[in-house]
Amino acid sequence: MKTILAIDLGKHKSVFCKLDTSSLKPEYFSAKTSPQKFHDIFIELDVENSIVLFEVGSQAGWLSDMLRAIGIKFKVANVNHSAWKWTNNQNKSDKTDAHRLAMMYHHGFFPEVYIPEKAVRQKRSLIYYRQKIVNRMTQVKNGIRALMTTVSIDLPTGKNCWVPLGSP
Repeated sequence: MKTILAIDLGKHKSVFCKLDTSSLKPEYFSAKTSPQKFHDIFIELDVENSIVLFEVGSQAGWLSDMLRAIGIKFKVANVNHSAWKWTNNQNKSDKTDAHRLAMMYHHGFFPEVYIPEKAVRQKRSLIYYRQKIVNRMTQVKNGIRALMTTVSIDLPTGKNCWVPLGSP
């Protein structure tokens, strides 16, 4: 027997769909979205015969780290894939989303995205944050140049404008 545990992650509460692949009978439950609560749920799973599925989102990083540490196989759904476009669906809910994750995986069509290890995610975040600061500094400098131009003051070009006079 193989168990699929699909999770519709929410900010405060998540809905789980536990699917036994032999009967395809779903079992639903919800839990607080917290590392400790999820850990308690995951340690009950049979590591060899289980897979955890969830959508990419803000909690995907810590959830991936936890599952890697426990040794449970997991896949992360790419929600930007066309398979996730729900048009004219009146029955959309957390429960149906979790069930849909499980069934798509079971039927062999699960558009997936890779979640890198924690160190890689942290490095990328640092690079992204640095770029945001550089862009903000450029906007401020351009704003100062524009303001000075309105009062007919020409500033030196390039970086010479932003270093103290007499600096090497």
